[in-house]
Amino acid sequence: MAELNDDTVVKHAENAVFRKTGSEIVLLTPEEGTLHVLNDVSGRIWELCTGPASIESIVDKITAEYEVERERAASDTRDTISRFMDLGLVTTA
Repeated sequence: MAELNDDTVVKHAENAVFRKTGSEIVLLTPEEGTLHVLNDVSGRIWELCTGPASIESIVDKITAEYEVERERAASDTRDTISRFMDLGLVTTA
């Protein structure tokens, strides 16, 4: 997994393929051709990566929009973005 800190700025990879259908976001992994259906929070994190956006700004928005402690939001956001990066869907800006 990628090492991320509050100042890390991320954005969608240029080859990221996704579609929003109703309340779901479906991602296509470019290298593998695998589909990933995101849950509500992961979908929101994906939308916030449209950026470029810092990890800190994404965590701020997740904390404000969901009933979650900042420490938990920060950990979950970093984990989710790291997975996106490992899949080639998000990159640092």
